[in-house]
Amino acid sequence: MRKILFFCLLTQAFVFSGLVSAAPAGALREVLFQTQQATTALPSISSINPVSVPAGNPTFTLIVNGSNFVAPSGGINGTTVRINGQGRSTTFVSTTQLTAQILATDVANVGTAIISLLNPAGGISTNTATMTITGDLFFAQIAEGKVPNGFFRTTIILVNPNGTAVQVTVDFFTPEGELFPLNIGTAVGSAPSATFEFVIQPNSQLVVSTSGTRPSLAAGWARVKSSERIGGVALYQFFNATGAFVTEAGVASSPLSLHFFVPVEFKDNFETALAFGNTSETATASVRIRLRDPFGVVVAETSPLIMLGPRAQRARFVREIFPGAIPSGFSGTIEVLSDIPIVATSVRTLGGLQTSSLPITTLPQ
Repeated sequence: MRKILFFCLLTQAFVFSGLVSAAPAGALREVLFQTQQATTALPSISSINPVSVPAGNPTFTLIVNGSNFVAPSGGINGTTVRINGQGRSTTFVSTTQLTAQILATDVANVGTAIISLLNPAGGISTNTATMTITGDLFFAQIAEGKVPNGFFRTTIILVNPNGTAVQVTVDFFTPEGELFPLNIGTAVGSAPSATFEFVIQPNSQLVVSTSGTRPSLAAGWARVKSSERIGGVALYQFFNATGAFVTEAGVASSPLSLHFFVPVEFKDNFETALAFGNTSETATASVRIRLRDPFGVVVAETSPLIMLGPRAQRARFVREIFPGAIPSGFSGTIEVLSDIPIVATSVRTLGGLQTSSLPITTLPQ
């Protein structure tokens, strides 16, 4: 009844010189839409993902779950996600889920950010969520241990650009998400541990190396927790049976992403390897991987989805992900999509040995 009365009053406003002019259709849609939204329940946030990101992470997709989200209509925006009061590009998924593009500049510095929502008629969410911006770094792959012709070890170099000392904690995890005890350095008889604490002096660096003495080769991933923004790189190194250095590949810390591409090469004995991990302590990630040819056409896709439990990781050659689908001489890309943010690392290999890193190109979902 209120809506009919409002329409009649709006029509009377267009009476001029004894003539009745119809209101423009677009104006009517906008007024009626805003009137309807003014009586709609305010949006509410129940959870966000990720709840924390490392400072300096590139632009990423934030998932917001809740209730009373409004879809766009008639060229008018729906519910908009805001970070620290600033609206960000938002995609309506359903009345209970939104995604938003959070800019690199939004998470440039360690601290916290407040996530809120705004309905088109001006209704602000009944609550907010806090996203923590940490100094943490993630390395989606480490390798440690002996093989018949030598041994692998991983060296992590951390840089403290701050004018004060920074305490960091380095945790190692297995592909199953369990703590991964390792020896750091070559001290004979030192007890292996999965967690190590260090202090990085102001404007300085810290070098942490696994020993390479594990009886057989094992892999996993590493997390570096820090109260301040730091930088870092992981070196995957191979030494021959006499202990002489053979080759290494340096890989920067891994960004969190829902959607990314990696170049693929399978020729002249070169291959592509991909490692990806779920940094969440509680949620399971559902991951889909697509293989695309040089023209972007999908030629293979993982089915069923790859399920990564909390803190779980996978590391595979692309030919292992898509057995029989990659002929010799193939080049193209792989596309990775996840329902929650994950981290990834990719390297180019020759004869099974890492030779260089490959870019992880992130995209909005």
